[in-house]
Amino acid sequence: MQAMFSAAVAIAMLAASGASAEPERLTGADIAELLTGNTAKGLWLGARYRQSFREGGVTLYAQEGSRTSRGRWRVDLEADLYVSCWEPSGCENWEVWQDGDVYFWSASGTPRADFIVLTGEDLVD
Repeated sequence: MQAMFSAAVAIAMLAASGASAEPERLTGADIAELLTGNTAKGLWLGARYRQSFREGGVTLYAQEGSRTSRGRWRVDLEADLYVSCWEPSGCENWEVWQDGDVYFWSASGTPRADFIVLTGEDLVD
């Protein structure tokens, strides 16, 4: 009985806090608004990174222990996808999700990769 009461209290607290039970997939328009002119900061394969998304499609990726890379990015508005393009590997499509105050990238065969968004271009810690 005590366990059921504790679970009910926890659910009520989550509901009262406004926390969503499920992450929400962003639309293409939402992705464009979120990324354009801003910087994503997160952890990728165990290393901290920052990636800026300039208007016009240029993206800069800075990761600990590596040189900054330059690629291309765009949003597929019809499919609601972020498209990431790097030479020589080509382009890959990513879903973008929001889970509370955190966002994450998701693509086939890759683990969830959380990130936060910094206003403007901010590649330096």
